[in-house]
Amino acid sequence: MMNDALQRIETDFPEVRGKVVAHGRHLGIRWVITYNDIRGFEACNGYCQLPEGSPWLRLHYDDIPVEVHGGLTYGPDEKRFVGFDTAHAWDEWSYEALAEAGVEIDITWRQQYGLPPRYKDGNQWNIQRMKDEVERLAFQIALEHPKSPS
Repeated sequence: MMNDALQRIETDFPEVRGKVVAHGRHLGIRWVITYNDIRGFEACNGYCQLPEGSPWLRLHYDDIPVEVHGGLTYGPDEKRFVGFDTAHAWDEWSYEALAEAGVEIDITWRQQYGLPPRYKDGNQWNIQRMKDEVERLAFQIALEHPKSPS
């Protein structure tokens, strides 16, 4: 059963597919990690919420000056979230890493067709690396959006 906090967060993403696997705040910036069940591309996405009034809200994600794995691939949306994915060529989430993130997946279809993991020697992801990357994005957002003095 999903707790109330996660359920509230999932409702903040009406157009984003996926299960919320982690969320938090870093330097005052809200972040969320979701798992997306796209057969053959099992991966997680990371999102950070831009502050209200950010000039970046008027930009396409390609024009927002941040560095994140694979570049931004989402947003900003009406809830002010921007994000990135880990489903690029050579990215790999092992079944063990997904289980560690709390994701249960059905691998019988891979077994049925004799498909191996996508890239055994690829860019290996796990939940801690994903948190580190989403917090790196949050840091860049916080750096460019200092809070005004009270």
